[in-house]
Amino acid sequence: MKLAFKFKNFYTLLPLHKKTIDSDFLSWFIGFFEGDGHFCSDGRVKITQSSRDIQVLYRLKTTLGFGVVRKQCFESNTHCWITNMDQKSAARLALLFNGNLVTRSKLNSFKIWFKYWKSKKNNEEFMNLLGVNFILQDKAKPELLCLTNGWLSGFIDADGCWTISIYKTASKKNPSASVRLFVACQDDIEWVENIISILKIGRKKTKFSNINQCWVVQKKKELDILINYIERFRHKTKKSVSFNKFCKVRRRVLKREHYVDYEKIKSLASLINVKKV
Repeated sequence: MKLAFKFKNFYTLLPLHKKTIDSDFLSWFIGFFEGDGHFCSDGRVKITQSSRDIQVLYRLKTTLGFGVVRKQCFESNTHCWITNMDQKSAARLALLFNGNLVTRSKLNSFKIWFKYWKSKKNNEEFMNLLGVNFILQDKAKPELLCLTNGWLSGFIDADGCWTISIYKTASKKNPSASVRLFVACQDDIEWVENIISILKIGRKKTKFSNINQCWVVQKKKELDILINYIERFRHKTKKSVSFNKFCKVRRRVLKREHYVDYEKIKSLASLINVKKV
């Protein structure tokens, strides 16, 4: 039996205007945060995105019912969703993340962040909101990795890329196609090994482009599984647009259309991750 995310304690501290929050959204949010989120040294929590994808930050604010969206950097054109420095917001996040973090790197950051709030002066409200039965998560839970919750969709939203390359080689009569998903994880080798071991999908690749480590899925049957998964647990960033383009071009590649209309299919593939201003 797969381990399930636990949100019961978090639900006890929802904002007053929130009756409930869908558990699939919450598991997606945790995956997205483990990829793109940051525990700040001043006790806040934030997620930074390109301003082109500001809609997902407003969705976080609206769905969770707390935090603010603001411009982070004009030079790099980014916005962020960031929480306030109040104890109730911190307690909500502690209850949401505790026991539900999949990667060890993010769990270690969470422990440092939690220590900040626990040692803060006048922390009585924070500790009382957590409840007397609160036990800090000690180990990461890769066993939460599965295809029946939104975590992986969120993590791919943060660090993944759906991509197709169409090219010709001298050794082959017909054009070739490289159809794949890759998810960057930098030096978090443990995460790659966990997902391969648990899902039995994909492989580890080192030194891919400018990425030290990544998880790559390229086999047709494995991509079929992931595509069916994402169609159930949809992306919530602009990556949903890239995913839809990827699926359309992939269907044409599977029909070998790039054999007879090479330039057109190559052009469509090159537009999968083009971001409109």
